Amino acid sequence: MTKTATRPNPVGRLDAIIADWQRLQQDAGEVIDAYVGTLRARYPSTAASDLRFRFVTGRAGATMDVAAAMRLIRKTIVRETA
Repeated sequence: MTKTATRPNPVGRLDAIIADWQRLQQDAGEVIDAYVGTLRARYPSTAASDLRFRFVTGRAGATMDVAAAMRLIRKTIVRETA
């Protein structure tokens, strides 16, 4: 008797992606904070928030909060399957 493969659980998959994404965002935030720290040493009279915007955020552009979007999708899937 052969067993048919079951589809991966989309909620479990989203949970894993969200956890990984949040960890990566935290790691990236720490890298950016360290970079801004080096800029503060170079430009001590400029506020860190201004340096962050001028050298990082302003150049990288605005991005969607992907983790929040995945949480919304997950919530919708859970609600639809309940």
